[in-house]
Amino acid sequence: MIQKISFGESPKVNNTIKINNESKNVEKDTNSSSTVKLLGLVALAATTLGGIYYLTKGKKTSNLTKKSNEFVNHTQEPVPLKINEQAQEISTSNIPEKINKKANTELNEQPPKSLEEVVEKPRKEEIIDTEKYFTGVRTRVDKETLSTIVETFKDGKLIKRAVSIYDEELGKVNKVTTFDPETGKLVLQEIIGNTYDRNYNIIKSDVVFQKEAFNEKGKLISKYNQDNGPFTIWKQLEIYNPVTGKPTSNYYCAVGNLHVRNFEADGDTIKNYISISGVKTENFDEAVELYKKYIPLSDNEIKKLYRQKLENSEGISELEFRMIEGNHDLRFDTAPLTSEKTVVEEHGAINGFNNRVREFVKGEMKDPDEIKYLKPRMDKIDQEMANLPPLEKDCVFYRGVADKYISNIINGQIGDVIVPDEGYAYGAFHRELAQRFAQTLLVIRTPKGAKISRCGANGGEVLYPRGAEYRILSKNKSPDGQNIIELEYVLPKTE
Repeated sequence: MIQKISFGESPKVNNTIKINNESKNVEKDTNSSSTVKLLGLVALAATTLGGIYYLTKGKKTSNLTKKSNEFVNHTQEPVPLKINEQAQEISTSNIPEKINKKANTELNEQPPKSLEEVVEKPRKEEIIDTEKYFTGVRTRVDKETLSTIVETFKDGKLIKRAVSIYDEELGKVNKVTTFDPETGKLVLQEIIGNTYDRNYNIIKSDVVFQKEAFNEKGKLISKYNQDNGPFTIWKQLEIYNPVTGKPTSNYYCAVGNLHVRNFEADGDTIKNYISISGVKTENFDEAVELYKKYIPLSDNEIKKLYRQKLENSEGISELEFRMIEGNHDLRFDTAPLTSEKTVVEEHGAINGFNNRVREFVKGEMKDPDEIKYLKPRMDKIDQEMANLPPLEKDCVFYRGVADKYISNIINGQIGDVIVPDEGYAYGAFHRELAQRFAQTLLVIRTPKGAKISRCGANGGEVLYPRGAEYRILSKNKSPDGQNIIELEYVLPKTE
């Protein structure tokens, strides 16, 4: 549900991550207990896998090597999504369809329901184009879990191994691994989890899906995940530095937002973070490719492109506009420093009595007792605002509002200086936190030296002084029709 709020109200978002040792609030979905249990089963499957080999020759192997070498030379964005498709193609290209089909049939057969039914099937050799293939099937019992292992060999070399684990609650989990026999290194690893009933009928397929791609040295370069579980649907792409094995970037999509995180060289510290609204899970792959398309642009180029598309969005999709916007914001929307000294005591509480402040300023408050109570409270806040340390740099903050609350902005002209709110006005550090509430999005350019209350609450939030003035800089529309109005906070003369 979309919440519409007035210019003086404050949006609430309440989850926290750590960025450069500062707390930042972002949306985050939690996985179900079934997913956690599934990961435990995947770990069990991993223990059954030994050295596995996959034969790739000629150009296809060299193509993968060439691609993989590209990844080593990048520190931030080394892997396109298409590498997963390429690894998928290579992993099956030298295994005849007839053999693959037979192995898949064996893997997907109903498992034995008890130890007494476990029978190891004999290997049957087949000759295709003078090359010998055979598929071996065996079953492993570990406590109450039955695992079926299907191995495919070519000329006596193991080229593919698939493991199915059967669990009463989760049903079946498949893990398929292929290797290059000439290097002994991984090419592709896939994990698929299906939910079954007690009769092994599929209730829901692809509940959890994971695909890992490796370079020619067997180093992990990307991991693609999706979960279509009962509580949430999400997709995630993680990109790794194949030399250090540390993550370099992460794309995560759920509940209509694409989250992009880039990491420092240690792989643990988040270098920067942006959350982009308007991205559905079904558009995840396209959104990531579009986002990555604009990464090579310089700061000046992305700033110019964003301004062009903001002023004329004809011929560009809403999704692509959001990805350009996200690239722009990641580079230019740097949050201000925050501490206990940069925030007024009643920063959050003001939202609860801001309407009464407006009534007082407009002369509409008649109750003398209420006036007697409110005026000293306002004076204290105003004095605290005046004593705040000034902003150390130019910043941009965002406010999502309904048009009915900002008629003087909507009707104003470029260059006009207006007072849109007689009370105290909130703003967000990041566009996405304000955009979801917005009929109109206010982009508030705030100059160095401004004395405004700021803290890390609600994903990063500022509070402007009572009755603040703003200059209208521009008015535009995004491709989906949202008003985007740029304002400049006008420093009071005393500052």
